[in-house]
Amino acid sequence: MVRPDADIAWTTDVFGNAVAVTTFSSSTNTLVITSESEVDHKALEWPTFAINPAAHHYPVRTWG
Repeated sequence: MVRPDADIAWTTDVFGNAVAVTTFSSSTNTLVITSESEVDHKALEWPTFAINPAAHHYPVRTWG
């Protein structure tokens, strides 16, 4: 939401970012920009591998 009311034209810059260009019909002493977003940050389940007991300590013993 933008106050005072404005015409908003959306475009994308060369880096893929969304850019809003606003055109106001008159001047004002106050500009209010309200922004809301929702972020979905679910990760895929990591693969689980069995670790060889020889690799539990460093340096890793590769024999016997």
